[in-house]
Amino acid sequence: MKTEKRTCSRCGCIFTTDLAIEFGKRAFAIYFEQEDKGTKHPPEKPILCYTCETAPHYCCQEKCNSPAALIRHTQFSGHHPFCDEHARQEPNFGDCSGAVWKEIPEHLRAPKILSAKKNAFVKVSGDVFVLPTFLRWLKKLTRNYSVVVCTGGGTQINTALKEAGFTLTEHGPLGRELKTFKERQIARDELERNQALFQDLLDMNHITVRLIIPVLDIDGVLCHVNGDTMIQTAYLGYDILFVTTIMNRTKKKKAQFAHLSKVHTRGFCIKK
Repeated sequence: MKTEKRTCSRCGCIFTTDLAIEFGKRAFAIYFEQEDKGTKHPPEKPILCYTCETAPHYCCQEKCNSPAALIRHTQFSGHHPFCDEHARQEPNFGDCSGAVWKEIPEHLRAPKILSAKKNAFVKVSGDVFVLPTFLRWLKKLTRNYSVVVCTGGGTQINTALKEAGFTLTEHGPLGRELKTFKERQIARDELERNQALFQDLLDMNHITVRLIIPVLDIDGVLCHVNGDTMIQTAYLGYDILFVTTIMNRTKKKKAQFAHLSKVHTRGFCIKK
């Protein structure tokens, strides 16, 4: 077997090649290029080592999306890329008998696959979203999750209804029961004011989330949904959900959502 040392035109390493194999590859390429293009002298192909010829790669192990750091060359089974972790788990790692391990240069490795962020749903009461401690917590949450925040406003709605001359009614099993369109419109206006104020606070603190209010427009009919009910509505679609409220309501909220494993309660102190 006649061999020759060559220099890789990409990474600059010196490697040994079998001239017979190289001649076969070249003849095969020339034949097909002449057939396809009718050229007698196809352009010279760069001289590449095995590593550069087969890079970039991801690890060949199932469910591993890590860029390959090493390639294992074997005479009969070909080339197999491995990340560093899985390469060291191979029984013949470091054993040159029957297999040759070669490191892939950093600049030739495949880019890391960025997995999509998980999604989080946050229900925040109108008394909490203005708190600096809540804003800091929310900003930290956005590092790992794509966040949707549903803003409440029970306290503000109560005040607005009283000022408009309406008598406050008790909450039913699904939340506040508003009998007239005027009451529903007042409640929606207060929720939208909270949403606008909250958006300003988010912009000032460089926090990126999507804001919604717990009001559904079903064919032109305003349907107010209790914030706690919104948590249950969103439960099956989100990876994690948070109920954020003032500290003295935390115990009640935890008991209320104890049967839902993805729901977490966070309490925040209001300084007087």
